[in-house]
Amino acid sequence: MKKKIFLALLIACVTPCIAAAADTASDTVRQALKMHLKEGCKDSLVKYYEDTWSSIEEKVEQSGVFDYSVFLDEENNNLFVVNKYCKGTSFQTLTEQWWEGMTKYLEPISGDTLYVELEEFMYLNDFNNDDSGEVDAQRYAFRLHVTPGYENEIRKRQQADFVWETVKNLLSKDGVYDYSIYWDEQTNYLYAVQKYFKGRTSQENDEIDPDMQLWWDMMSDIMDTNADNSPVSIKLVELFDAEKK
Repeated sequence: MKKKIFLALLIACVTPCIAAAADTASDTVRQALKMHLKEGCKDSLVKYYEDTWSSIEEKVEQSGVFDYSVFLDEENNNLFVVNKYCKGTSFQTLTEQWWEGMTKYLEPISGDTLYVELEEFMYLNDFNNDDSGEVDAQRYAFRLHVTPGYENEIRKRQQADFVWETVKNLLSKDGVYDYSIYWDEQTNYLYAVQKYFKGRTSQENDEIDPDMQLWWDMMSDIMDTNADNSPVSIKLVELFDAEKK
């Protein structure tokens, strides 16, 4: 019975009824879920996606879902699942059997809860880079940590003109064209995913722009940082990307 309840909630979770973030220009909803992978099940989960995705792919497309990716935080075995879908559509057409197949690789996060929906913290997509016609676009997902009690303060700083304009331009130079950050209130982690071109992400840039350094210094008192004040960034492992299938 508990599994049935979870399945119903999980399917309902990705409907437009939830408080997911929307891009009003394109009526696209962005969503991120955190799940906990059972120890030793990484390869089995990857194989499950590879073996079964084609059987539901048509239904996924019909439901308007796209940009579906799964990343693994190897330090704590948490899964970071992101997707986008069009407003007015949902995952309801997916079969219950497919979700049931996934649950055998998951452990409850707490009690009987097998997933947590993460709140969108920030979204940037109006970069100068155009993703149309590109065939070498890549994804990079990573985790940051905010000092407990400073969640509202980091929101204020990220919404400042300096962040939204200067940092956006710096990311654009690195080839980033889509950038989402989600907040996990249970751990105060920020889970982020960038889509970018040019073969490297902003997280792998050895040349530090003075404006980027200024932003790091601005945030250093409310985030875990390295000696140079750059945020401690833990790379996540991509397990599945529906766009590459």
